[in-house]
Parts: sequence; structure tokens; C-alpha cells
Amino acid sequence: MDITFLDLIDTLPKVEHFNECFYNLVELSKKIEAVSSISISMSDHHIILPFYIYQERTYEIYWYEFTLKSVAFTSFDTHVLEKLGKKKEDVDDMTIIERMGNLYLEVVEPETSVPSLKMIDCINYIKTSDEIIKDVTDVFRRYDESFEFDERNLYFVLY
Repeated sequence: MDITFLDLIDTLPKVEHFNECFYNLVELSKKIEAVSSISISMSDHHIILPFYIYQERTYEIYWYEFTLKSVAFTSFDTHVLEKLGKKKEDVDDMTIIERMGNLYLEVVEPETSVPSLKMIDCINYIKTSDEIIKDVTDVFRRYDESFEFDERNLYFVLY
């Protein structure tokens, strides 16, 4: 039995916020874990763009964009070039390349199934990132000094 990636997304509850449809990242992780014994098929290019939503405020975490691609051949170097405008070896800050590698998942044709465990790893990388936790905390403490980061407030928009 297979499920498509988009069908899996459609099973998630939606949150409408500022005319945008958000899905909860923790719920996505749970859904993927629940179906990890079956194949998740993907035949397109998707971007999971994370956000943090707290007390009607939304914070886009664009530098942690998670890219899923169906490709004819391995293309991480091309992905880096497209996103940064330079070759991987020309990037000064290798933490950027490391982050991009942790948030890039490709399915090389003729394969059509997304490795569930790798998807969970990518999502966990977002949920547990010290950089995200610190940045989100800094932003929201401007409005609420008692703010505490909670991964359940991590959402995403699918492109």
C-alpha cells in the first residue's frame, strides 16, 4: 500500500492564519511515523517552509526551508547553486551547507518513494535546532517576557 505525500498532507488539520494555510510540523512528524511501514510516494518538488505561530503572531523561519525533490539524477550541488547563487565549494560558511544538507531530500528517478525515516530526521532537525529555538525565543520575548519555545507551535506552509 502507498500513500502520496500530498494525500498525507491532506490528512493534517489546517490552520488559517493571515489568509495562509498552515499545517503543524509536529503533527506531520506523527503522521509520517504512523505510516512509516508503507511507502510515501512523491513525484513532484515540494518546499516545507517553517513558521512559528504564537499569540496571533507569525514568524517565518525561511533559512530552514525543507526541500523535497523528485530528480532524474542526484542534484544537491545544483540545489545549493540555485539557492545561494554560488557553488558549494565557494560558500564561506560551511554551516549553511550543512543545514541545507540536513533539509534536502531527493528521490532519484525511477524511485518514487520518500524514505520516511529521512523525512522524520529532517523534521526533527527543524524541531530541535538550537538556532531556531534561540532566534524564535529572542523574537517573541520582545512581546512576552515569559515566552518559552514550544515545538507544538511550529507550523509550515507547503509550496
